[in-house]
Amino acid sequence: MAVRVEGLIFAGVGSADHDAVASFFADALGVEVDVSGDVEAATDELAARGIEPDGELNAGYGLRYRHFRAPDGRRFELLDRKV
Repeated sequence: MAVRVEGLIFAGVGSADHDAVASFFADALGVEVDVSGDVEAATDELAARGIEPDGELNAGYGLRYRHFRAPDGRRFELLDRKV
């Protein structure tokens, strides 16, 4: 039996081996992992599509992150490990 993923609300996982966990979920869900970009490039891509940030670029716990609002009002974030 095949599993059909219709969406992902949130996946936050702390791990000492981030790459192995990311690969595990990518393989299990049949998706690609893209770690080549950073928050600024993603912010620029979203802005080019008319999606503006919801707040400033923040940093903490070894991460940088910026929030955005989806059309339904839900908040989502982009993050990277550059501090």
